[in-house]
Amino acid sequence: PGDRRLMRRLAGDIAVVFWQEWVERLATVDGRRSLLTSIVASVAFFGVLIPLAAGALWAHEPAVILVWAWMPMFFVVDTAADTFAGERERNTLETLLVSRLSNRAILTGKLLAVFAYAWLLLLICLATGMLAVTVVMGVPPLLRNPGGFVLVLAMTFLVALFTAAAGVAISMRT
Repeated sequence: PGDRRLMRRLAGDIAVVFWQEWVERLATVDGRRSLLTSIVASVAFFGVLIPLAAGALWAHEPAVILVWAWMPMFFVVDTAADTFAGERERNTLETLLVSRLSNRAILTGKLLAVFAYAWLLLLICLATGMLAVTVVMGVPPLLRNPGGFVLVLAMTFLVALFTAAAGVAISMRT
């Protein structure tokens, strides 16, 4: 029972930090504008232009999609960099560290917030790309092959997780 209570408290603390990261990101007009700009730019370029330029190859080979999946992560860099470096710059990191939240909850919550944004961005670009290729060239074989599609989803998950972890680690050291 004590372990469950600790795990529940840790999960609650992680959720608080996760929510705080999203609220901070969306609280200012510049934050909303930056988020919207990065989503629109990513979807336009990596969700429409690249898949249509690659044509059938984009939807036939999971490897092509996986190479492409790294590109939208460049739009996530500012979010990752803002996790700890931004707190330090705003002089709120010390306050956060002396709060009742554990260091593990702070790190995990910030990491999950960046990961959620990165993976959501990748999934939106992937869905838009599949839709664009389907409209122009018909249903791509990748959508008919559940194994390949699951592989692409799993790999985008890992790409987003790696990018978020690397960005947060760099932000901690900056």
